[in-house]
Amino acid sequence: DKFAGYVELKTGRYSRADARGALSMPLIAGVLDAKIALSTRNADGFGRRPLAGDIMGDQHTSVGVLQLNWTPREGLNGLFSFDYTKTDQKLGVHHVELYTGSGLGALQNVLAGPLAALHPGVVMQPLDNSTWYSPDPYVDNGTGSNYLKTEVWGVSQSFDWTIGKTVLKSITAYRRLHELIGIDPDGSPVVMIDEIDNDHQSQLSQELQLSGVSFRDRLKWVSGLYYMNEKSSSDVIEQVANDLFPALEALPAAILPLGPYPCPQPPGSPAPCLGGAGNPFNIIFDLPQHGRLNQLTESYAAYAQGSYKLTDALSLTLGGRYTSDRKYFGVSSLRLRSPIPLLPYTTQSGSWAKFSGRAGLDYRLTDSVLAYVSASQGFKSGGFNGRARNVGELEGYGPETLLSYELGLKSEWFDHHLRANFAAFTNKYKDIQLTEQHLSPEGTQTIVTHNAGDADIKGFEFELDAVPVKGLRLNASVGYLDAKYVRISAAAAATGLTLSDRLIGTPRWTVTGGAEYGFPLGQYGQLTLRGDASYRALTYFQLINEPTTPQPGYSLFNARLGFESSDGHWTAATGVTNLANKVYRVSGVNVGDSLGFTVGWYGRPREWYLQGGYRF
Repeated sequence: DKFAGYVELKTGRYSRADARGALSMPLIAGVLDAKIALSTRNADGFGRRPLAGDIMGDQHTSVGVLQLNWTPREGLNGLFSFDYTKTDQKLGVHHVELYTGSGLGALQNVLAGPLAALHPGVVMQPLDNSTWYSPDPYVDNGTGSNYLKTEVWGVSQSFDWTIGKTVLKSITAYRRLHELIGIDPDGSPVVMIDEIDNDHQSQLSQELQLSGVSFRDRLKWVSGLYYMNEKSSSDVIEQVANDLFPALEALPAAILPLGPYPCPQPPGSPAPCLGGAGNPFNIIFDLPQHGRLNQLTESYAAYAQGSYKLTDALSLTLGGRYTSDRKYFGVSSLRLRSPIPLLPYTTQSGSWAKFSGRAGLDYRLTDSVLAYVSASQGFKSGGFNGRARNVGELEGYGPETLLSYELGLKSEWFDHHLRANFAAFTNKYKDIQLTEQHLSPEGTQTIVTHNAGDADIKGFEFELDAVPVKGLRLNASVGYLDAKYVRISAAAAATGLTLSDRLIGTPRWTVTGGAEYGFPLGQYGQLTLRGDASYRALTYFQLINEPTTPQPGYSLFNARLGFESSDGHWTAATGVTNLANKVYRVSGVNVGDSLGFTVGWYGRPREWYLQGGYRF
């Protein structure tokens, strides 16, 4: 019931200009209050595209949030929320790691003569490492599309009605998204791939929840019903090997063999010859396409969970959720040059349902030490291949299920000066859903999601937070993952996936550590000096663990010096992130066998910052 808020400004390297602030205010004393929060994040890019004359890796995002909290009487509360986010920036920093000279890249190089004839006055260079590869990972020689524009907004409304020890809650939410992405990842002026995605999505959800305590407060329980309706659509224009088809048409005759013999191919040859105006086989390489897809998803769920104190120290938790999903899917794909459609508009639908359970035991060894063990199931419904370009690629995939076991210990020691938590877990995935890219029989890129098999992820996590002396705080964590496939499906094996491949995004080790110390400044406040470090072991980004795109193990270091006034109103800080200026990948894609290159996406380099704020 009073005005309160804050404002904070931040500057730094790459013309950093961030601002955020919030204001809380009463509108009707004791009945209605409001909160407004605004933020903007802006920085120039740290990557360059010199041939295009633009940048990569900039940041331009603005966010606004409005909340109204209504309490007309005791026991009844309503919360209305509206949020809006807009992003208008270039893509993240990407860099071609290797030109393989394979697939469509090889054909592009063979047809250098006809390609040059299509672009008078332009020197058509081959797609190879000697021409377009940059030794600087923050430099890309692409000249095509390079933007990310996103607009997201949502509204939600929740009501809580408390009747004795029971709470009835209703949550209604609606959200819309529009995203426009333009990407040219081949690192050259050659149009091997230049893609524009125009995506729309809307989602309406409703949840009714009943919770409370029973049996002399020994049972805490919650139950509910959930419904979600999601509509999504995508318009995808892919300029794939854009010049190949007209270059083949420009050849004097069918002189380029796809088979093992010179042209003309003898009778019985397994492949034709390409080239020559009107050659019907040239259409195989009429690859630029316009794909459209839309999907309607309806999801229903009912759930219940309860935790019962068997004794003052031992609690049992049991729960379950029944989920039923139904999806309606439509897709079409049209060649951009020749009038022959790749895939006429085709519809599919499917439904999947599953009951998932959870059980757990908590045992309080002391007031500050809790041991627990749990087992739970997870479920992800099936779906359809949204990147299908022909009937052969129009395949669905089934649901994925998860069985998870965890045991752990949460503890505090020495009068809350030391907190130590430990957890060990095993996650067993069945029919795991994975998206992979491979070379089609025609020599073009194919992107398919399917059930790749079964996988086990075992590991542990240890966290430590300590205040050994006044003013000094130490924290550390260690995580270990043993992630492997235990069964490979026939479809995944056909793409080259084996049991020896490690799951993507699962480093074996992750380690973090930090220390901070506060220096009292008497009546003025306090200075706090902090440093932290993190380590992430070898991480693969491709299903098939090839050597050009993974990120080897690396460490990051940060440092910060902060000030807070004694009355808590004023704050200031300066610091450096990625102190050692480590160059590291955050993602990678290998399309070497189809498009002829591999590409890596990079994290931010060293950056200094200076910020200040005021609270009232």
